[in-house]
Amino acid sequence: MTTFPGIPHVPPGPPPLVNFLTQVKLSLELLTGQRGGPQPYILTSYSVAALPPANIGGIAYAYDGRKVGESAGNGTGVMIYSDRTKWVACDSSLAVTK
Repeated sequence: MTTFPGIPHVPPGPPPLVNFLTQVKLSLELLTGQRGGPQPYILTSYSVAALPPANIGGIAYAYDGRKVGESAGNGTGVMIYSDRTKWVACDSSLAVTK
């Protein structure tokens, strides 16, 4: 393998987000018993202030979380996931805010 100074090595395979989303899908299938059927996944909904500790992992919906372009205090809701240190908005990959 050739390496270049200052350029990080990127392992072959799907990008990390693809791997993460695949794991989320498999986890949901195990939890719900659904195998990609026509039924939608139902996410637990929280206010940003009432989110459980992020170290538990998982995905949820923050009903007052901000999407990209929404102003402070005017969030209309966003799907979120835990990176085990913080809750992250799926549309921005940034910590969810209200």
